[in-house]
Amino acid sequence: MDAQFIHCTITSSNVSCALAVVYGYNCLEMRKEIWQKLKNLAQTLNQPWLLWGDFNAIINPQDRVSKHGVTQVEVQDFANFCSDAMMSELPCRGEFFTWKYGQMGEDVVINRIDRALGNDDWMLNLGHLTIEVGDPFILDHTLLMLKFQRRNNNIKVPFRFLNVWTEYEEFQRIVTEGWHGTQHSCKLATIWYMLKAMKYEF
Repeated sequence: MDAQFIHCTITSSNVSCALAVVYGYNCLEMRKEIWQKLKNLAQTLNQPWLLWGDFNAIINPQDRVSKHGVTQVEVQDFANFCSDAMMSELPCRGEFFTWKYGQMGEDVVINRIDRALGNDDWMLNLGHLTIEVGDPFILDHTLLMLKFQRRNNNIKVPFRFLNVWTEYEEFQRIVTEGWHGTQHSCKLATIWYMLKAMKYEF
């Protein structure tokens, strides 16, 4: 247990994984220590790991709507942690923003500070699970729910290459066969169809 997160192991009929539930400090400087602690923890795990909660931090400038611009300093710690620890955001459906401050006018601040992240093992074994973002701002935060069902293929999920895929014994065969697929007159279309075909193998 830490001042900013609780770590545990979950075993059930649906999932077996490590879980860290986060509530990050409001102060950027006080929050800095959590990133190193979580990165150190990530290096000790060899199982699916879910990182979940209110980070009080954003990863991208588009994660906030406010009259004040987002600075690089505000996003770099969280973004660097995700890169260093190879954490990927779970696919979501529902509302994008998760926290609101103020009622109306130019002083309203809307943020995406609540999210769920998974390590490579999570994405490889449980990446089909999705996060349902509840109705906005019934409280000051929206509710995040993990859905134990197959992902709807209509949900748009950005492509991310996971390094752990290269350790899969069928990796070389899948890529070789996929790259010798149907050729199209448009080279860009050829690449798109090849990548799409391989996506279902992984």
